[in-house]
Amino acid sequence: MKHRTLVYSPRALSDLEEIGIRSEREWGRKQTRSYLAAIKDTAGKLISFPSLGMDCTFLSPDLRKRRSGSHFLFYQILPDEILIVRILHERMDFEGHLADV
Repeated sequence: MKHRTLVYSPRALSDLEEIGIRSEREWGRKQTRSYLAAIKDTAGKLISFPSLGMDCTFLSPDLRKRRSGSHFLFYQILPDEILIVRILHERMDFEGHLADV
């Protein structure tokens, strides 16, 4: 099995920050920490099981998605890394947010 590293794009990091801000306002600090930890855990599992996510090549070449709570992690499997491209809420317009991926 090839060992890959987990990398977050700048946009994915921004998505995480925004999720944290909104969650803390709505649910409080403790719940936000738990929710963000679950998202990061889901991302971490992709290192060992990169094909867990659903194929999303209809949105962008080599794109996959994996659910974590109310969000989806959109990612690409690259030779040496799993690149988390975006982390989007289930109600967001995926196609619009991923048009330039």
